Amino acid sequence: MANGVATFYDGASAYNIPDNVRAWTGTVDYATGCVNMSEVTGGVIPAGTAVVLTSDETTITLVQSLSAASAIESDLKGTDTYTGGALTGVENIYVLRSGEFVWANSGTLPSGKAYLVYDASQAQAAATRLWLNFGGEELGIAAIESLAEKQSLYNLQGQKINVQQRGQILVRDGKKAIVR
Repeated sequence: MANGVATFYDGASAYNIPDNVRAWTGTVDYATGCVNMSEVTGGVIPAGTAVVLTSDETTITLVQSLSAASAIESDLKGTDTYTGGALTGVENIYVLRSGEFVWANSGTLPSGKAYLVYDASQAQAAATRLWLNFGGEELGIAAIESLAEKQSLYNLQGQKINVQQRGQILVRDGKKAIVR
């Protein structure tokens, strides 16, 4: 487990939660841009439930459970099969990498892992970061820079411009424009 955090998913089997591990499901609050994590209770991760695992241990072992717990509704999703690069064309997926949740729109997703699909169309425009809230302890997810944020404005002398003025010649993304 990198930095004490890992994801887990199994669509067919339930697993016992070891004493030194906490398992969490998540629900996105689109109004605040926060993912509220809820701890899985009962000591069992139900089949078909994607979870985030937290622990102080670097290695943990999950043992299959004979318990037939019902799947828990969550915004976290999981995969039973290796995607082999099938993430192309999918937007706003966050995966756990080196203890941090990062945005990915291509690449591979190993089997047995959980990920978060963030529906940006439902989010408020002001939400620039997505946070994981583990019962008061927040973990940040790096925000996706929009193209408009990346394309800063410059004057002809190469100075960055914050305020546009009428009649000013500006350069954005290598193209000149006049502010009218």
